[in-house]
Amino acid sequence: MQNFFKFLVTIFFVTVMIWLSVINRASFDFSLAPFSTVDISIPFPLIMLACVFFGFVWGALIVWLNGANIRSESRRLKRELKELEHSEKNIG
Repeated sequence: MQNFFKFLVTIFFVTVMIWLSVINRASFDFSLAPFSTVDISIPFPLIMLACVFFGFVWGALIVWLNGANIRSESRRLKRELKELEHSEKNIG
């Protein structure tokens, strides 16, 4: 059921993105005002795609950083298990 819900949310999100891309084909001026005075004309769908991409990368980075404790604990437990298995072989 949870996978079906994820699928529906994804379909909804993709449909909205495609709909907005088709409706808004105008170009917008984009500038990095404090760093550059050059204005670039970029289509709106490209701006949306870039925002979604950077949001995905940012979210993936946050998830990866939040999982650091779990990964280090897992590595520690694996090392401990190998040491226990090795000591068991030496005893037996």
